[in-house]
Amino acid sequence: MKITLDVSEDNECTSEPWWAILDPSFHASNNVDYLAGCIEGPFFSREEAQAELDATRYNYSKRACVYCMSGYHTRQYKAACREARRPWYDRPILRDLFWFKYLPYKFGEWLRGRKQYD
Repeated sequence: MKITLDVSEDNECTSEPWWAILDPSFHASNNVDYLAGCIEGPFFSREEAQAELDATRYNYSKRACVYCMSGYHTRQYKAACREARRPWYDRPILRDLFWFKYLPYKFGEWLRGRKQYD
């Protein structure tokens, strides 16, 4: 299965951001089930998460908030985010076209000559 997502560009100082609604209405406990019940998400923009919280406020306590988290340690999400952020000139085919089209002729010759001596 493949999913296409619109991820917000506003990363809030985190790498590969995603947002969740945190509702600390449960009592602090070492029980994982209570902790899992405090988290709703993932959302891929703060606006989307805030809209969900506002639209269904009756499902959450007054302490519920939107919180930005990092997907840095998730390999698939990190790879997808980094591939999407690659500049157009750094894509494999375009990089070759870009550099050889705009590289001055003399400088290009110099680079080609340097490869013989390395």
